[in-house]
Amino acid sequence: MVSGHPLDSLKMYCERRSSNVRHFKMPMEELAELQKQDEEKFKKDMSKIQPKAIGVILDSRKIITKTGKNMMFLYCEGFDYDFEVTIYDKYFDDYKDRVDIGKIIVVEGRLMIDPNYNRKAIALQTANLGSLTQVRQQARDMDLLDNSRRRSLLAQKQQKTQEKINPDLTQGEKEKLKNTSRREKKFDSDLEEKIAKNKEVKEELLNTLEKYIITIPKTAKKDDLHRLKDFLVQEQPGGIPVFILLDEQEVDTKFSVANTTDLEEWQKQNLEL
Repeated sequence: MVSGHPLDSLKMYCERRSSNVRHFKMPMEELAELQKQDEEKFKKDMSKIQPKAIGVILDSRKIITKTGKNMMFLYCEGFDYDFEVTIYDKYFDDYKDRVDIGKIIVVEGRLMIDPNYNRKAIALQTANLGSLTQVRQQARDMDLLDNSRRRSLLAQKQQKTQEKINPDLTQGEKEKLKNTSRREKKFDSDLEEKIAKNKEVKEELLNTLEKYIITIPKTAKKDDLHRLKDFLVQEQPGGIPVFILLDEQEVDTKFSVANTTDLEEWQKQNLEL
């Protein structure tokens, strides 16, 4: 029986697949204070941010608005922050049957922060979904599977809770709680450093590629090319141009990637028979 959080061992992977998630990690009180200082500026600043977050879907809810449009809300938990996903009518049909509870979602869209309702969310524009098994295998292939646990975060919360419940803890007991948290952090930090070094070597080799060519099989449909484009839009731009080989002709996609690991995995899952 496996215990623990679904994203245990995936801290490095989550960090790699996400971006612009700083506000999800900020305390709501701090965000409320920023809003209070200048509400118009706060709204304007938030509207410019395009986060990309990864988490496990814990719950979902579908509604029909007063104007008859469909909407869906997902409640997700990342490695060190929680967030919601709002799916508007425009994208509803694309995702309504794919966002199962327990799946891992990598979602990108518009940031929505509302301290009044204690809400941190992303208005979905594009998303990839997979099972935990698929994500863990991808992390292993990318050398991003580690031994980090959510326990470090929990240990800090438990320490604060314990001190509130029992303010009469001796100094020695408080130090013991702190030392436990420090040892866990040190273990995670050392492990991440080793993994990062291995990853740098692998990426250096990948970046020596002049270009990456994706062979499009004759059985591929137009939708496959659209999905490829959607995938490439989400990838971090880099120095490796991506081409497709279609009907024995090499075509420049006008996209480039920093490395080909994710692309190889996508190709394996979507285009190879």
